[in-house]
Amino acid sequence: ADSVLIQPDIEYLIGDYTGKPAPFTLERPERSLLAITHNEKLISAHTSEFLIEEYSAEGNLLKTFYTEIDRVPLDKNEIVEDRFSHNRQLLMVHQAAEYPDRWPALYSMISDDKNRIWVSAITPDLDELEWWVIHPDGTHSVFKWPAGRRILLVKDGYAYVVEKDEMGYDQVTRYKILESMNEG
Repeated sequence: ADSVLIQPDIEYLIGDYTGKPAPFTLERPERSLLAITHNEKLISAHTSEFLIEEYSAEGNLLKTFYTEIDRVPLDKNEIVEDRFSHNRQLLMVHQAAEYPDRWPALYSMISDDKNRIWVSAITPDLDELEWWVIHPDGTHSVFKWPAGRRILLVKDGYAYVVEKDEMGYDQVTRYKILESMNEG
């Protein structure tokens, strides 16, 4: 079980702040994802590929779910200019870093009260995520969802989502889940 819990750290990029290293992360970094199902299985993934592993409470690998996914090209100039053009120092720090060629495959992962695994994949439209709902029998459903509406919990037929209200504050909104999402 110990080896399952030993996961690689988040990937940092290193910029230059007046001659000193300045670590930072991408908005969607490469990192480990862990979740625990209601039937006490440990789910593990790394955002670098679409490989989901399910382990018993004792740490034995029970099953995997893998799908080939094209990682979205990452345009350094688009990220740096769009986000930091207003601040010269931040712009210089971020311009000095080496960026990966592609975004990670995955962004987040949760498990719901029916032991389904919800995994979000990064799409070419960075304002949207592709959610995969993997059922215990291995079938799956896929749907697109706005990236600005973070699904944090799925329970009792509802998805609990953090989104911005009209004033820009985070609020939790509850959405009814269509149970027609059974087969993939």
